[in-house]
Amino acid sequence: MSLNHSTHAVVRTGSTRQHILDTARQVFAAQGFGKTSLDHLAIECGVSKMTIFYHFKNKEELVIAALDESHEECMTGVQDEAAKRVENISALIGAIFEVLEERFSRHELNDIYMRAVAEFGNEDSQIAEAIQRHFDDIEHRLEFLATEAGIKNLDQVVPQLMLILMGLYATHLTPTTARHRVPARRMAEAVISNSTAFAA
Repeated sequence: MSLNHSTHAVVRTGSTRQHILDTARQVFAAQGFGKTSLDHLAIECGVSKMTIFYHFKNKEELVIAALDESHEECMTGVQDEAAKRVENISALIGAIFEVLEERFSRHELNDIYMRAVAEFGNEDSQIAEAIQRHFDDIEHRLEFLATEAGIKNLDQVVPQLMLILMGLYATHLTPTTARHRVPARRMAEAVISNSTAFAA
């Protein structure tokens, strides 16, 4: 079923590129990457296939651009929302994990990204490299926040925080019947509060 029934010609401008990107994100999130052809995407966008090629040299480049934009929006949105819940930076990391888990549970955490991890996570491709680059960015952000908060033993704390994050992804990539889980915020805060123990 088409998400966009417009078939008029679209002028080749920066806004056209953004329109293609926005539409691609919706279609990829709804249908996945492998099942979405550029011909179908052109119909959804209301542009010609050549217009897509004018802005993106191939499907892989379009996928990476969509993932890059989704990642940046997600990280900015999660951190901004978490910052509203706490009064100091030392509590921000825990709040970030709380927001992440809430968005996962509401299926609001960029379904496009969840599909990308599922479809390309184990591949040797530029898309898989982009996914890894985004995870590296998350790790660097956590390390920066932990440093600002004065958390010790970052080489031990940050990898454990990343394991919690990976656990969130894994849980929502393989949904099962409801089961009790320790809240991600509580796990992150436990890692942080016990950071001095890692020095032993």
